Amino acid sequence: MGRPALHMTPTQVRLPKVVRDRITDLVGKKGMAAFIREAIEEKLAATEAQAPRKPSSPPNRTTPKTD
Repeated sequence: MGRPALHMTPTQVRLPKVVRDRITDLVGKKGMAAFIREAIEEKLAATEAQAPRKPSSPPNRTTPKTD
């Protein structure tokens, strides 16, 4: 009995107050988490649909860095 597992990991996200207020104005306090999850899913889908980019190569650290 009880609520089924959601299989989600809590993640803290810091937002500017003005952004948080805009989201709250649109969906209310109880709709904020769902709104953020949906926005992230949309951004991931759009980014994944783009052509794959080459990963940037790490800086060459074979020689000591001099200041």
